[in-house]
Amino acid sequence: MSVGFVVHLDYANPHLSPYDEFQRFKTHPAIRDTFAGGKRLAYVRAAINEGTASVPKLAFPGGALVGCSAGFVNLRASRAATTR
Repeated sequence: MSVGFVVHLDYANPHLSPYDEFQRFKTHPAIRDTFAGGKRLAYVRAAINEGTASVPKLAFPGGALVGCSAGFVNLRASRAATTR
């Protein structure tokens, strides 16, 4: 089984821990039996930009942002990387 847990970066509580929230989710009575006896094979975290408003200025004097640094994440490729 593969599980994804998304926490938007615009949440109101600046002290919210996405890791702790995922732990809380996994122990919820409606979900915990799904994870019982399971073994974690990999753990990946990423900040994924949404929409063009979150893409930074790409070029600046003496440099440029490209790839993941610029917010262009290939979600298919990153999903494939987590299953190896």
